[in-house]
Amino acid sequence: MRTRTLATVVGLSVLLIGCAPAHARSSGADGRAQMAVHVGNDSWEDLAIYLMRGTARIPLGTVPSMEERRFVLVPSVIGPGLDLALLAVSRVSGRIVRSELFEVGPGSQVQWEVQPNLLQSALSIR
Repeated sequence: MRTRTLATVVGLSVLLIGCAPAHARSSGADGRAQMAVHVGNDSWEDLAIYLMRGTARIPLGTVPSMEERRFVLVPSVIGPGLDLALLAVSRVSGRIVRSELFEVGPGSQVQWEVQPNLLQSALSIR
């Protein structure tokens, strides 16, 4: 009896270990790749950066004054078929700037340069 239980446990362990890599690969089976968002902050204020998906505000992180940050988004955050926008909120004055709406494809690279005059900020997608 004890040998049979041990054999069953070992067999199930081998089965689970053997299936783990296949399961990990299938989690990205929808074909969508991660998206990178590069934010350059040329303003004099630290900025909190958000991804706007429809009306949802998803926090990405903070970009200090005169620095750049890269944020990597997984497909579940990007979502299917919705227009996206980036939002920057000054951590000091509370001023807000929003990028124009954009759509992304698999593996897209988004670059947003936030200028001292927040209204002159520029967005590009590759």
